[in-house]
Amino acid sequence: MTRLQKHRKSACRAQNGLCFYCQRRMGSEVTAEHLKARKDGGKDHKDNIVAACRPCNHARHAHADYATLSPKEYAWLRLLVLEAGFTH
Repeated sequence: MTRLQKHRKSACRAQNGLCFYCQRRMGSEVTAEHLKARKDGGKDHKDNIVAACRPCNHARHAHADYATLSPKEYAWLRLLVLEAGFTH
């Protein structure tokens, strides 16, 4: 198991199996999300890794507009979108 996989597993346990962004149960779609992106100097360190479901992780990186949001701002946006009735 790689260091990143260990941090992902640990983050998932600490988050009680809930996605960092949408707060929904992740099941088998758990991904490791870097709070500070690798491209910005973020490391595979436990303090920089949270567990996120695949749809939230993908959406965060698929939309250029989301790149300017902090992880907490993006989490707030995802919750608003889901509360409005949109799905992942």
